Amino acid sequence: MVILLILCFLPGALTTSFCAAPGWDELWRDDFNGGALDPSSWHIQDGTDVGMCRSAYCAPSNVAVHSGALHITSKREQLKGFNYTTGAVYTSGKRHYSAGDGPYRMCVSAMLPGHVAPPGAAQGLWPAIWMMPDDTSCDPDEGETDILEQVSGLPALYATYHWQTTWPAANCSYPKGHKSVSNHTALPTWNVEFHEYALERTLDYVAFVYDGVTVANTSGSDALIWGMPFYLIINTAIGGSWPGEPNASTVFPVTHAVDYVVASRRRL
Repeated sequence: MVILLILCFLPGALTTSFCAAPGWDELWRDDFNGGALDPSSWHIQDGTDVGMCRSAYCAPSNVAVHSGALHITSKREQLKGFNYTTGAVYTSGKRHYSAGDGPYRMCVSAMLPGHVAPPGAAQGLWPAIWMMPDDTSCDPDEGETDILEQVSGLPALYATYHWQTTWPAANCSYPKGHKSVSNHTALPTWNVEFHEYALERTLDYVAFVYDGVTVANTSGSDALIWGMPFYLIINTAIGGSWPGEPNASTVFPVTHAVDYVVASRRRL
C-alpha cells in the first residue's frame, strides 16, 4: 500500500528539509562546513566508472569542500586518455540505510551544473543523485534508485526506480528481465538555486520528492522492492548514451554544488 505524503511546500520555496518533518529522527547529517570531505562518511571516486564518470575521468582533485558546500567540478581537459574530467562521491560501507530497519528518508540539497546559454551549453552533462545496494550485486539486480537525473541541461528532473525480475534466481542478467518505473517533472532554476531532491523508502514503496512535493511513487504492486542497505552516490557523469557527448557548445568548467545531505528514519 502506498502511503500518501503530506505536501507542505511548493517547489523552489522549501524552508524545512523533507527529512526534518515531525515524527522523523535524524540519522546522519553533513553540512560540509569544514575544509575537506569527511572520510568517515564518504569515498571519492578515483578513476573510471561507467555509472559515475561515463566518458570522463573521475579525479579526486575535482572534489572540494569550501564555503559551506561540496563542489564537484567537471572540466574539458585531458587526463589519462580522457578528454574530460569530473568527480563523484559515495558512501558505500560507511553510510547506508535499510528499509528493513524501518522507513527512511534521504535528502540532498543541490545546485546542478551547467548553463542555459548559449544553446547547447550543457550538452553532455549528466548530474545524478542516486542510491545503490551496499553489496556485490550487479546493477540493477536489487533496485537502482535514481533520486535525480538531469541530462544536457534540460529543465526536467527524472526520478526512476530500476529492478531485475530475474533476481535472485539469476545475477547480472541485464538487460534481460530489466524493468523500471520513471517520472519527470519541470526543473526550473536548477543551476542558479539550491533545491532539495529526496527519497522516502519503505518495504512497500519508494517515493521521490522534489522540494517537499512527491513527484513519483513506486509501490510494491508494480515493482519488486527489497530491504537491503542502500548507499548514496552524488556525481556528474559526462557523455553516455542518454545525454550524448559534449560538443563545442558545451561550456566548461561547471560545478555541481551540494549544500547538505540528511538521512532520517520514521519514529516507530
